[in-house]
Amino acid sequence: IVRTLKGDTCFQTSLVPPHTSPDMLYMFSLAVPMDIDVYTCAADGVTNFDTALRLNSECMYDAESSEIIHAGMDVLEPSCAPGETGAAFYAQLPAGNYTIAVTSREAQCGSFRLHLGFTPAPPEDM
Repeated sequence: IVRTLKGDTCFQTSLVPPHTSPDMLYMFSLAVPMDIDVYTCAADGVTNFDTALRLNSECMYDAESSEIIHAGMDVLEPSCAPGETGAAFYAQLPAGNYTIAVTSREAQCGSFRLHLGFTPAPPEDM
């Protein structure tokens, strides 16, 4: 299953502290474990700023929420092509609710294309 979403953060507010960059949030639920591939690499012809991605369990503001991945920020380098702006990550997730934030690390804003690829996780060996 592949979903592609377009957006623009320039007319949004900063929702994800501690950064002051404007953000757009996307929520999704998984009924079964899935492998996900997420990216906003600039080679797509739409993304025009250096994006960062955050994946949280639950809603970003729920007490039970925890950050799972912070791609494209200081700790993790963007994993798009060398020299390309954007961010990308791959994760194996259990069933549950998740939120992805599209933001930037340097108070930038712009247009983006968010790619979400979902593949059912292989069954666990017994």
